[in-house]
Amino acid sequence: MAWFKVFSVTISLLVLAAMFAGCTLISPTTTNPTPTLTTSPTTKPALTTIPTPTPVVAPIEMLGFSNVQSGIQGQSFIRQLPAAGGIPPYTWTLVSGTLPPGLSLTSNGRIVGTPTSAGTFTYRLKLTDSKGTSVELDITQKIGDSGTLQFVLLWAQISSYNENQVVGYVPFVQGGKLPWTFNVSGLPEGVTFDPATGLIQGMTTSAAALPITISLKDADGNEASGSPVTVSFLVNPPKLVNAGGSKSVYEGTYIGIFTYQYEDYSNPPKTVSGGFRLTITLSNPITSGGLTVLQITHASCSDPYFGCQMGCTPNFPSVATLPADPPTTPLHPSTAGMGIAIIFPNGATLGTTNYAGALSVSYGGRTLSNSLDPAIQNSTWVVANLTTGTMFLPQSSSIKFKSWSLSWSAL
Repeated sequence: MAWFKVFSVTISLLVLAAMFAGCTLISPTTTNPTPTLTTSPTTKPALTTIPTPTPVVAPIEMLGFSNVQSGIQGQSFIRQLPAAGGIPPYTWTLVSGTLPPGLSLTSNGRIVGTPTSAGTFTYRLKLTDSKGTSVELDITQKIGDSGTLQFVLLWAQISSYNENQVVGYVPFVQGGKLPWTFNVSGLPEGVTFDPATGLIQGMTTSAAALPITISLKDADGNEASGSPVTVSFLVNPPKLVNAGGSKSVYEGTYIGIFTYQYEDYSNPPKTVSGGFRLTITLSNPITSGGLTVLQITHASCSDPYFGCQMGCTPNFPSVATLPADPPTTPLHPSTAGMGIAIIFPNGATLGTTNYAGALSVSYGGRTLSNSLDPAIQNSTWVVANLTTGTMFLPQSSSIKFKSWSLSWSAL
């Protein structure tokens, strides 16, 4: 576990530096100073008005969806398009292309109607929030000529928020009979939901780590597939400021994928590909000696091995060690010790290869990934369980390649 030793040395040096930075040593004195009497001012000091915090707004985005039916010719169809970020309410418009014949788009993001023709249709939609911020997305929809449309609720993991941050989220729903009825329990103070649309909105007011439960029924009382579902809703406490009061461009939430491919030598032999989604939040930067170390304060991982599917707080020391200054040129090789190390509450660990040149950091630090050096394609990340001593596939000689990439999402 050479990578862990390097991280331990780096963390120790930087933590010691942070502990002593900004401290003033007081020398003992041999005499007591004579107190000086002062006269209190006769005028009262002016009152200082504390400014109202400026709300933070996450980038508006259309959430992707896949592995769902796209409609059946001659059958009633209803779909709620998912969205997040910005400042609700949202407005949806058709930019180009053609919806399947018989279907139309409502301004609140619902595609409704009865398809009259089978086939594949591509169109471009625009999502706009209440302040005029917008984003566009191309959608391909296939209409089949047979089958039965299911009533489903798909609810992605909600990104973590900070205090005084605007919340906006609409889930993906398809099928069933209108009107739908949503129920959401456990939301933090300042955040509400619309029982008719499922829209979650408001502004966070204080730190919280809450499980929220979402359920959905249609007009006939049928419960959607995937309902009820429980997800974590995290509101981060105010960021700690280190002794120098510095900030880092790396602070925020990164989302990405860890992938792998290996040879399964069973009978018959086959190539197996897989991967998992990882979300991490980086906070509390400490910079020294050309490195910036950030604490990983929150994580969620789609693979059940890590025990963090609904979100969790990693154990200390879970850190990201990155260049002190993000690159401004295409050529920016990493130095030894840079990478990511996460210790999950169940004892599972995830670490990226951290020898010189193994880490790639994009312009501005917005994308972190393994380098494209083919010499490390089989060892870009490693997983183990410190509690049980077990290893997570892929860790054998049958590995063909592994890769990882994380992109900055929001503060």
